[in-house]
Amino acid sequence: MTGAMNDVLEQREGSIEEYRKGISMDGAGTGAAFFVNGIFQGIELFDREATFGKMFPKLLSGVAVEAMMAQGQKLSARRAKTPEETMKYVSRILAEVSKSLFEKFEPVGWGGLAV
Repeated sequence: MTGAMNDVLEQREGSIEEYRKGISMDGAGTGAAFFVNGIFQGIELFDREATFGKMFPKLLSGVAVEAMMAQGQKLSARRAKTPEETMKYVSRILAEVSKSLFEKFEPVGWGGLAV
Protein backbone atom coordinates (compact mmCIF):
# COMPACT_ATOMS: atom_id res chain seq x y z
CA MET A 1 0.00 0.00 0.00
CA THR A 2 1.32 3.41 -0.91
CA GLY A 3 -0.86 5.49 1.38
CA ALA A 4 -1.82 7.69 -1.59
CA MET A 5 -5.51 7.65 -0.67
CA ASN A 6 -4.64 8.53 2.91
CA ASP A 7 -2.62 11.50 1.60
CA VAL A 8 -5.61 12.66 -0.46
CA LEU A 9 -7.91 12.38 2.55
CA GLU A 10 -5.49 14.34 4.73
CA GLN A 11 -5.16 17.09 2.10
CA ARG A 12 -8.93 17.33 1.70
CA GLU A 13 -9.93 16.93 5.35
CA GLY A 14 -11.24 20.52 5.57
CA SER A 15 -13.37 20.08 2.46
CA ILE A 16 -14.62 16.69 3.62
CA GLU A 17 -15.60 18.20 6.96
CA GLU A 18 -17.59 20.92 5.16
CA TYR A 19 -19.55 18.23 3.28
CA ARG A 20 -20.18 16.32 6.51
CA LYS A 21 -21.50 19.46 8.23
CA GLY A 22 -24.11 19.86 5.51
CA ILE A 23 -25.54 16.37 5.97
CA SER A 24 -27.00 14.91 9.14
CA MET A 25 -29.16 12.01 10.24
CA ASP A 26 -32.67 12.88 11.29
CA GLY A 27 -33.47 10.49 14.11
CA ALA A 28 -32.29 6.93 14.36
CA GLY A 29 -31.80 4.73 11.35
CA THR A 30 -30.11 1.59 10.16
CA GLY A 31 -29.01 2.65 6.70
CA ALA A 32 -28.77 5.26 3.99
CA ALA A 33 -28.70 5.59 0.24
CA PHE A 34 -26.18 8.02 -1.21
CA PHE A 35 -26.51 10.07 -4.38
CA VAL A 36 -24.09 12.59 -5.91
CA ASN A 37 -25.58 14.97 -8.46
CA GLY A 38 -28.63 12.72 -8.56
CA ILE A 39 -26.58 9.63 -9.48
CA PHE A 40 -26.85 6.65 -7.15
CA GLN A 41 -23.53 5.96 -5.43
CA GLY A 42 -24.49 3.20 -3.05
CA ILE A 43 -26.60 2.00 -0.20
CA GLU A 44 -25.43 0.95 3.23
CA LEU A 45 -27.66 -1.19 5.46
CA PHE A 46 -26.88 -2.29 9.01
CA ASP A 47 -28.64 -4.52 11.49
CA ARG A 48 -28.38 -2.06 14.41
CA GLU A 49 -28.91 1.67 14.80
CA ALA A 50 -25.79 1.93 16.96
CA THR A 51 -23.59 0.38 14.28
CA PHE A 52 -24.98 2.63 11.57
CA GLY A 53 -24.61 5.69 13.81
CA LYS A 54 -20.97 4.83 14.42
CA MET A 55 -20.25 4.28 10.72
CA PHE A 56 -22.26 7.22 9.36
CA PRO A 57 -19.45 9.82 9.57
CA LYS A 58 -17.04 7.49 7.76
CA LEU A 59 -19.63 6.78 5.07
CA LEU A 60 -20.14 10.51 4.60
CA SER A 61 -16.40 10.98 4.15
CA GLY A 62 -16.44 8.52 1.26
CA VAL A 63 -19.42 10.22 -0.34
CA ALA A 64 -17.74 13.61 0.12
CA VAL A 65 -14.72 12.39 -1.84
CA GLU A 66 -17.06 11.16 -4.61
CA ALA A 67 -18.80 14.55 -4.64
CA MET A 68 -15.51 16.42 -4.89
CA MET A 69 -14.41 14.22 -7.78
CA ALA A 70 -17.73 14.89 -9.54
CA GLN A 71 -17.39 18.66 -9.37
CA GLY A 72 -17.41 20.20 -12.81
CA GLN A 73 -18.65 17.05 -14.54
CA LYS A 74 -21.56 17.29 -16.93
CA LEU A 75 -24.80 16.23 -15.24
CA SER A 76 -26.29 13.02 -16.57
CA ALA A 77 -29.74 13.16 -18.12
CA ARG A 78 -30.46 9.86 -16.30
CA ARG A 79 -30.00 11.32 -12.82
CA ALA A 80 -32.76 11.56 -10.24
CA LYS A 81 -34.00 15.13 -10.48
CA THR A 82 -36.51 15.29 -7.63
CA PRO A 83 -36.80 13.82 -4.14
CA GLU A 84 -39.71 11.71 -5.43
CA GLU A 85 -37.56 10.18 -8.18
CA THR A 86 -34.83 9.50 -5.63
CA MET A 87 -37.28 7.74 -3.29
CA LYS A 88 -38.66 5.60 -6.14
CA TYR A 89 -35.12 4.55 -7.06
CA VAL A 90 -34.29 3.62 -3.46
CA SER A 91 -37.59 1.74 -3.13
CA ARG A 92 -36.73 -0.34 -6.21
CA ILE A 93 -33.28 -1.16 -4.76
CA LEU A 94 -34.75 -2.16 -1.40
CA ALA A 95 -37.35 -4.33 -3.14
CA GLU A 96 -34.52 -6.18 -4.93
CA VAL A 97 -32.53 -6.53 -1.71
CA SER A 98 -35.57 -7.92 0.12
CA LYS A 99 -35.78 -10.72 -2.47
CA SER A 100 -32.24 -11.82 -1.61
CA LEU A 101 -31.52 -14.87 0.46
CA PHE A 102 -30.06 -14.02 3.84
CA GLU A 103 -28.46 -16.46 6.21
CA LYS A 104 -27.37 -15.70 9.74
CA PHE A 105 -24.19 -17.30 11.05
CA GLU A 106 -22.58 -17.25 14.45
CA PRO A 107 -19.16 -15.60 14.33
CA VAL A 108 -16.14 -17.88 14.31
CA GLY A 109 -14.33 -15.67 16.84
CA TRP A 110 -14.37 -12.26 18.33
CA GLY A 111 -11.94 -10.80 15.77
CA GLY A 112 -8.99 -10.31 18.10
CA LEU A 113 -5.50 -11.56 17.57
CA ALA A 114 -4.23 -14.42 19.67
CA VAL A 115 -1.26 -13.39 21.77
